[in-house]
Amino acid sequence: MLQNYFKIAWRSLLRNRTYTILNATGLTVGIVCALMLYTVIQFELSYDTHHQKKDRIYRLVTDMETPEGPNLTGAIPYPVPATLKAEYPQIERVSFYIGGGSGQITVNSSNQKFREASGIYAVDPSFFDIFDYTWLSNDASATLGQPDNAVLTQEVAERYFGTWQKALGQTIRLNNNRTLNISGVIKNPPASSDLPITVLYSVTPRTSTDWVSINSAWQAFVLLAPNTSGEQFNTMMPEFAKKHRPADAHKAVFRLQPLKEMHFDAAYSTPSGRTFSKATIRSLTLVGVFLLLMACINFINLATVQAIRRSKEVGVRKVVGGNRRQLLGQFLAETTLIVSLSVGAALLLSQVTMPLASRLLEFPVTLQVLHGWDTLAFVVGLTLAVTFLSGFYPAIILSGFNPIVALKSRVKSTGNATLRRALVVFQFAIAQVLIFGMLVVVKQMNFFQSTNLGFSQKDPVILINVPTDSVSQSKVNSLKNELLQQRGVAEVSMSFNSPADDRNWFTPLRYDNAEKDSDFAANMKVADPNYFSLYDIEFAAGHAFASTDTFRAFVVNETLLKRLGVKDPQDAIGKMINLWDGYYKAPIVGVVKDFHSESLSEEIAPVLMMHSDNYGTANVKLQAGQLLETIPLIEKAWNRIYPEYILDYQFLDDRIASFYQQERQMSQLFKLAALIAIIIGCLGLFGLASFTAEQRVKEIGIRKVLGATTGSIVSMLSRDFLWLVLVAAIIAFPIGWYLMHAWLDDFAYSIQITWWMFGLVGISALAIALLTVSFQAIRAALSNPLESMRSE
Repeated sequence: MLQNYFKIAWRSLLRNRTYTILNATGLTVGIVCALMLYTVIQFELSYDTHHQKKDRIYRLVTDMETPEGPNLTGAIPYPVPATLKAEYPQIERVSFYIGGGSGQITVNSSNQKFREASGIYAVDPSFFDIFDYTWLSNDASATLGQPDNAVLTQEVAERYFGTWQKALGQTIRLNNNRTLNISGVIKNPPASSDLPITVLYSVTPRTSTDWVSINSAWQAFVLLAPNTSGEQFNTMMPEFAKKHRPADAHKAVFRLQPLKEMHFDAAYSTPSGRTFSKATIRSLTLVGVFLLLMACINFINLATVQAIRRSKEVGVRKVVGGNRRQLLGQFLAETTLIVSLSVGAALLLSQVTMPLASRLLEFPVTLQVLHGWDTLAFVVGLTLAVTFLSGFYPAIILSGFNPIVALKSRVKSTGNATLRRALVVFQFAIAQVLIFGMLVVVKQMNFFQSTNLGFSQKDPVILINVPTDSVSQSKVNSLKNELLQQRGVAEVSMSFNSPADDRNWFTPLRYDNAEKDSDFAANMKVADPNYFSLYDIEFAAGHAFASTDTFRAFVVNETLLKRLGVKDPQDAIGKMINLWDGYYKAPIVGVVKDFHSESLSEEIAPVLMMHSDNYGTANVKLQAGQLLETIPLIEKAWNRIYPEYILDYQFLDDRIASFYQQERQMSQLFKLAALIAIIIGCLGLFGLASFTAEQRVKEIGIRKVLGATTGSIVSMLSRDFLWLVLVAAIIAFPIGWYLMHAWLDDFAYSIQITWWMFGLVGISALAIALLTVSFQAIRAALSNPLESMRSE
């Protein structure tokens, strides 16, 4: 019996090819989206779940209270981890995780140089007691027990030495100032980890009594004892901070952040620099569900309308003895066949498109759709769910026809017309919400790119990483002079970082001989005097510090003065700034106009600038139009000054763009989702329009005989569908406004949602619907009325 069901189902699908193609295409597109979004969500949810003790692992973070609100960081003062371990028996292990992540590795045996963009960190042996990695060689106790021992990943060891076995016992140099002995190799960790690893090395822990200063490169993790609650432990942390921090320091509390929450909390960032909010995961889940529902709605609408063609078939089957249960099985078999074909096509298509989507969405690795039993279970569950959602209602309708009415061709309408209209409204409401979201996200991204940040971005600027050891720093002036002699180089300035940067150093200060530190922290920027002219930073009062003013003068921005209550910038000139209890004390010589030192998600920060004798970045402004010719010249100049170092640089525009990686992902996802929603909606609308025109073919013939014009007939057939799109717009606009307004609230600087955005979305939806419907409407209007009325 079952075999017969599928044999007849196959013949029926071949006989109704248009219906089959429309339904299969819509379902395939919807299932591809569901599979790809499931793969993305699974990848994000898998971050750092491979550690066996993941539920007991926490990162130490700092919550600082300022007048502007909480200032959260994933770093802590140096003494915190060891002191916590000594005072609280609930902490089983503690390990620091120190470093900027990037650096140069030189293999001593071959003198080969490698620039690692991330993953170079100093740890202690306890790190491997907390986190789980598979060892190819010795375990942690044998590798990191001595200072300057190093552990490599398999990929890195093979890249440096050919095979990981050859790496053991070899030595490498880190940034040409630290020799490391390779004593262990671990298997490559999963890509879904916020703890990037290329080289881990041991250092001798230093002692410190500084409970105030925080360096973003200094992070630490703890392993709580079994049956110890992280939430309960956090209730003791305010008293711990109060006990150890100076009384006059700004208020701060240390806290345990669960490892399983780290990837989803952008407020504290992560060592990998990549986060993915749970709100985004919920949004992706809803988008996937809605797109799949749209595909199922297409199937339902087309199947119920298609039923009018099959009414006589149903009547004949019932007359010859077929019962409703058998007919139900027959029509569900057809649905199962279409869904199975669609799932197979979707699996093939998603395998092809997933690598492209991974690059488009800037994932760290190419995601694979079929990667485990959980995916297989999802595919099976998806097939069953889509079969039930798409096939059950049409099968009930088809199997319930009265055979006498069906045989007399008196079936004029199938199912509930109101339900079909409601489903079309639901489809286009989803599509318009997605189109509106895409428009808002794209406009916000354009706002990021076009907003004046308060410094010049007209000419290209490259940021060159300069080694900070004393020998290299003695050559900085030689590098600067060498670069200025190169054709195409307009200006050079040395600094700690760029004007807008994600590597920032915040410090409290004392203004005008105040007895206490300010109640806010200033963004400390160290730069030479050329910095202001290179970036065209304007002065509101005073002037730049001189080249001889090393540690002897400060420049501040307008926001810093506002926080101090100084209204006139000129009044601040000559006033003293005191840092770190008099360690640096110098007058303010200039006040610059505000510029954005962080992303546009943040308010403009108070900025304090000074001239130093140690810099880590060379800012090189290039002449427009000579980029390709100038970069090789810069590389040659660099090799003359620093032959032992690889030139490592980044364009300023790329650094600023990196602030908005998650927003770019959102933009791409909205574009794809909106496009797919439009495709699915149009497929369903096309099918409905064609069957509606076929159902009204005799009516159209009579109207033409009575003198109706082609335009009036097209208008008649299109009008009903366009009204449905308008109703969908009325539903979609408030939902879209609410969702996107909530998203924009996360940015300190954002666009305004204006009326024309709603108008554009509505007009676009109407135009798309009209184009889709008009093809069938025009075809019906141009048909010969005699052909349609021949049987009358």
